[in-house]
Amino acid sequence: MTGIPHKSDHAVRQALAVFVGAALYFGALRALTPGLIDPDEFFHVRFASLMRERGEIVRALPWAADTIHAESYRDHHFLQHVLYIPFVWGDLEMAARAVAALSAALMLTAFWAMARAWGWRWPLLWTALLAGSATGFVIRQDMARVQNLCLAFVFLGLWAWRAGSYRALFALAFANVWLYDGFLILPAMCLLCASLSGRSDRPEAPWRGVAVAMAGTTTGMVINPFLPDNFSGYLLNFTRVLEPRNSPLPLGNEWDPATWLDMGPDALPINLALGTVTVWAIRRRHRPEGVEWAFLIMGLALWAVTCRHQRFVEYWPAPAVMFAAAWATRIGGGGISISPSQEGTRDEAGPWRDDDEGRGDDRPVPSSASGPVAWFRAAPGFLRFLAIVALAGGLGQFAGAARLMRARVVPDLEPACRWLQENTPPDTKVFNACWWDFSPAFMYGPHNRFVVGLDLNYLRLHDPGLARHYEEIVTGREPKPLKTIREQFRCRYVLADQRNLLLLIRIRGEEGYTVEHEDINRAVLRLD
Repeated sequence: MTGIPHKSDHAVRQALAVFVGAALYFGALRALTPGLIDPDEFFHVRFASLMRERGEIVRALPWAADTIHAESYRDHHFLQHVLYIPFVWGDLEMAARAVAALSAALMLTAFWAMARAWGWRWPLLWTALLAGSATGFVIRQDMARVQNLCLAFVFLGLWAWRAGSYRALFALAFANVWLYDGFLILPAMCLLCASLSGRSDRPEAPWRGVAVAMAGTTTGMVINPFLPDNFSGYLLNFTRVLEPRNSPLPLGNEWDPATWLDMGPDALPINLALGTVTVWAIRRRHRPEGVEWAFLIMGLALWAVTCRHQRFVEYWPAPAVMFAAAWATRIGGGGISISPSQEGTRDEAGPWRDDDEGRGDDRPVPSSASGPVAWFRAAPGFLRFLAIVALAGGLGQFAGAARLMRARVVPDLEPACRWLQENTPPDTKVFNACWWDFSPAFMYGPHNRFVVGLDLNYLRLHDPGLARHYEEIVTGREPKPLKTIREQFRCRYVLADQRNLLLLIRIRGEEGYTVEHEDINRAVLRLD
């Protein structure tokens, strides 16, 4: 007898297809990029490797010698580094590429699973739209950084909240605290959804989910390997987002305001999708209702933060797509109760299928068995347009992201760091003239110590006077930089950018140094 496939088997196959397709998409981008594209990628894979080698929690960063973390470091990416440990063997650059692509694929698969759990029509369509929503989103999701895992946890948490899987929700909220200091996004989303959900057949259920999410978050803050320092760390990282960036030195362009290009042409697919759904809703005289407002509010809040700091382009497209998906589903006659319950969901529908009953469309949409081509032919006009936007957006963002990622490749510091490792005593402190050189130097040459790393503010918080000297040296306002490096920073070696500090020293004719190593990217100076 031929068995009838269970719907859960179909869902597993779809999830695997989404994961593999997303991994190939993001993996191809990294394969086309000749190097790592963000300094923090170097730090995260090396730190995970350090945890693996030591077999313990790393609680200090003596490699950042003149910062607040030199003697006490709260790893606010602790779970991220734990999850990276199975990959950090051998070539760490390859490990960074692998974890970036796999984490981004996990994020998209989690979004697809959440879309099915919430009963949104056409989950593959919305997943494809998210994958190509904005160039900045694609680039930042394809990094060995925490934002892709953070979004995956949020999507899985909303899936658990919707399904009434409270144990899973508690575990995800707990783990999210150990993952990243942006852990408040998950309980905030649950709170917004519960507050704005409107009527439901089980009105107590959404608030129970909020209580579980808050309990998991609170427990993760209290049962924490870095207690009690984690609470002061939460405050520090929160204020870093709000404080004005008035340094004469570049703090990394991710903290700069977003440009019209970031929010307009580079985010054209998501803007077109939102515009299409809005026009369709106006024609049918539908306004956002219930939980749709939650996604809209969260999307607008993250959009506003992105206008201030462009790095948050890694977040705002997600609630924007969620808003469009929820709104389009209800307008089309679908939708589900907001109550976390397995009853009444439309989860059994395939990725291209919709129930004909109550659709409100002019013609039926074929089931997934008919395939995407038949679905496209029978779909209403607005769905065809969205499908084209998703496909063209994915291809266009792939090309745009590949071009920008090649332009963002971090300069190769390995030759200079290898020279330092082979020719200086262990723990020798080096003046790194570019503070962002710390992370590559940390990966290639953990043999040495460096003046500042991760964030220039960590040097300011440790010693404001030393930070002022650092800024004056790097900006060229210090008349005798080598003397200040010797006396104030107590360094005999300098890792210099040839287009900045070394050029300045040569122009001014300052003496008392020897160039020990020089390549196209960096030079190593030994001070007499």
